[in-house]
Amino acid sequence: MKSRNRRGSHHTHQAAQQVQHGRAPGFTQIELSVSPGNPPSWPAISVCMIVRNESANLRACLESLGDLASETIVVDTGSTDGTPEIARSMGARVYSFDWIDDFAAARNESLSHATGEWVFWLDADDRLTPEAVGQLKQAANSGLADAYNCLVTSIEPDGRLNTVEHVRMFRNGLGIRFEGAIHEKVTLDLARLGLCLASTDIVVNHTGYSSAEAIREKSRRNLSVIERELELHPEQVELLFYRGHSLANLGRLDESLASMRQYLLCTSPQRWFGYRRFLAYSSSLAILDIQEKRAQFEELLTRALAEFPGHPHFQFLLARMRLLKGRPREALDLLSAVHSAIGRPVRGQRPPDAWVELAMAEAHWAV
Repeated sequence: MKSRNRRGSHHTHQAAQQVQHGRAPGFTQIELSVSPGNPPSWPAISVCMIVRNESANLRACLESLGDLASETIVVDTGSTDGTPEIARSMGARVYSFDWIDDFAAARNESLSHATGEWVFWLDADDRLTPEAVGQLKQAANSGLADAYNCLVTSIEPDGRLNTVEHVRMFRNGLGIRFEGAIHEKVTLDLARLGLCLASTDIVVNHTGYSSAEAIREKSRRNLSVIERELELHPEQVELLFYRGHSLANLGRLDESLASMRQYLLCTSPQRWFGYRRFLAYSSSLAILDIQEKRAQFEELLTRALAEFPGHPHFQFLLARMRLLKGRPREALDLLSAVHSAIGRPVRGQRPPDAWVELAMAEAHWAV
């Protein structure tokens, strides 16, 4: 396991000392490449889940965990399809929790039952590969960080590969809890406690966005909660992004553009890869493309490339523009760089391989 930042050697007791002396400075962030393979032993890991009517997904999800978990905790928020029975048949401890339109509250209920040294959380439509299971064991065993980001990948209905970072595993017993009624997170507690967060190459495969109808259903559910939270907490500007994302999925394109624009104006580029800013650009560009607003599209793409230079998604869009303008050789140079990203996870979005290869063929034909 390789660390790209020596600050990764900070351990939990050091972070706890910082908090005790009133010097919690926010979390330290490092990057780790986690070795595959199963260690002979690893600390106890509590797998925590919240579910509702997931009978079609839950068994495959739990099977993908292999022998990772010392215990599996499933909090059910009102299933009517036999989900709790499936969880129990797979060895999980099941608890009931009344749904109150608050994802953090449900997640924290699951944490309250965890007894392992580490917590790993996932949803019923997530899947782990055997390689990822081994990497999670190695990460928990390493002592290099207090929490770990994983690369959560999904395939959009149009074929694009989407990869977002989530804090999926963290030490238990430090008081880390989720915050946020929607798109809940633990990063505020990581900062409060002065802990070390590692960004890793561990992949979690998410299957919940495989159909347009599934996306619309989740967006309808989320939008009302987001609007309520924005009224209560207008200072939480990330909600502007999530509102724009839900509106786009529901076909309310002009409203989505306005919300994404507001989000970009209220935030600034980050030292680390800014997922929400990336997706705000990406979603806005997709809408402008649909609306055939070419001048606005080009202006926004220029801004996106300045903030995310060399990113294959934006390079692909620029190559397509070059083709439309009759500049195939420039397009081919850009597409060659995009093609090199095929087969590896890319933070943000990556165009489908078929799109890249078709555009390359078109550029070759036009040269």
